[in-house]
Amino acid sequence: MSAWQPAPATPVDLALRVTGYLRPLLTGVWVADKRPTEADAAASGRPYPLSVVTVRRDGGPCDGLFDRPRFGVNVWAPRRMDAFNLASQVTRLILGWPATLTPDAPVLTTCSYVPSLVPDDTPPHFYATFEATFRVS
Repeated sequence: MSAWQPAPATPVDLALRVTGYLRPLLTGVWVADKRPTEADAAASGRPYPLSVVTVRRDGGPCDGLFDRPRFGVNVWAPRRMDAFNLASQVTRLILGWPATLTPDAPVLTTCSYVPSLVPDDTPPHFYATFEATFRVS
C-alpha cells in the first residue's frame, strides 16, 4: 500500500496574476507577458511605450497544495538609470505583494536574481528572477 499523495493542482496563470497586480501600480508603463509591437501600441490607441515590463514563467513545481513558480521579469526604459529605477520599483512591488493579502496574491515571494543589466541592448534592459508560492485549489 502506498502513501497518500495529493492530486496535482492546476498551476496559476502567473503572467496574468503578476501583470494584473503590477499594471495599476506602474502608470505609464506597458506591463504584459511580451514586448509590444508597433501594431499592439496602435491597437491600444497609445504611442509605443517608453517603458516596458514583461513577465514570463520559467518553471517551478506545483503539487496538490501549492504552486511555486519561478519567473523572469524584463524591464526596458529610455535611459539606463530609468531602467534601473523601474526594475528596482518592480522588485519592491513583487516582494511586497504577499502583504496585500488579496485573493490572487502569493503567500511568499523571493528574489533569486536581482535586477541586472543585459549588456548591449537598446533601449537599456534589466532582468531579474523571482520565486513565489501560491495556494491552489
